[in-house]
Amino acid sequence: MKPLISVLMVLLALPCPLLAQAAPRQLSEEQLATLRRNMEKGKALSAQAQQAAARRQEEARIARAQDALAYDDEDWEDDEPLPSSGGGFADVLGAFTSTLSSEMAKKQQQDAQQQQFLDTVRRQAEAVDRQRQRDQERQRLAAERAQQERQAQQQQQARQAAQRQAAAGDVGTAATAAPAGSGSTAVNAAPGQLQAAQAREAALRANVAAERKRLADERERAAAADREQVMRPFVEASRRQPASPGTSAGTAMVSSAPKAGSAPVDHGPAKAWCQASNAGTYQCMGPLQNLLSWYPSLDVALSQAGCPGGEGYAPTQGHGGSSFNCGRPLKVNDYRMPTYDPYRGGGKPVRVTAGE
Repeated sequence: MKPLISVLMVLLALPCPLLAQAAPRQLSEEQLATLRRNMEKGKALSAQAQQAAARRQEEARIARAQDALAYDDEDWEDDEPLPSSGGGFADVLGAFTSTLSSEMAKKQQQDAQQQQFLDTVRRQAEAVDRQRQRDQERQRLAAERAQQERQAQQQQQARQAAQRQAAAGDVGTAATAAPAGSGSTAVNAAPGQLQAAQAREAALRANVAAERKRLADERERAAAADREQVMRPFVEASRRQPASPGTSAGTAMVSSAPKAGSAPVDHGPAKAWCQASNAGTYQCMGPLQNLLSWYPSLDVALSQAGCPGGEGYAPTQGHGGSSFNCGRPLKVNDYRMPTYDPYRGGGKPVRVTAGE
């Protein structure tokens, strides 16, 4: 009877099967923590139940051994059959073993289900984290695009403001340059600026005129010195010859010298050719020299070539040269310009000699 009671106690001590769990659902962090604590408690209770079952089995074994010793001490009749060793105790032991195996299998199945549930929860939490990261990345990209659009809009507004300011400045300049009788408020508001601009323009014109006069005087002095140098041998030769024209050499010498009171030789008008570069500079060839350098203005280039104040049309970039009339006749040692554009194969300047 004691072994049967022990087996029943062991069966009662075993944990009952857990109810079938519903389909996995979304759990909060607090519920997950509670579930983990319950699982830990269940594992601890299962271990305690297994230990208690083991102790009960050991106690039952000891009890059976004691009962067997007690049976040996009693007096049994020889004709009384011994109790069958394969009777009800074996059946009870087999039932206990099968029940224990079934409970263990259920426990393993429950552990597997719990582990599967935890894996599902973990995957869902990872999916939520990935979705949150994607949302944050989209928000960051949207913020960057909005910032770039704001910067582009600010830059466009700044450009528009600069254009409006430049247009307003052009309008103010035009109003300042308008005639005094036009009724412009800008001219009436700033007469000092207009007078200062007119004074600067007059001073610039005076400086250009003075520079032209100085260059013309220098060229005139240089031409006079050249003429004197050219005519000096003839004058000295005529002084050394006798007064009577006896020899042909003396006659030739005297005839080649210009006679006093005779009209000067006309070598033609002095001209110049000029061309313009893409950079807005000018280059000229004139009576005094053929310039190889480029100058910032047409007046300076004409003056350097020996044609200050030359009259003609300003050359156009990429359209060859333009002819200018210097307003004076050619002199000895000046350069005679070709009739056609020398910058396009029209010829080269030729120096004027005394024999022409």
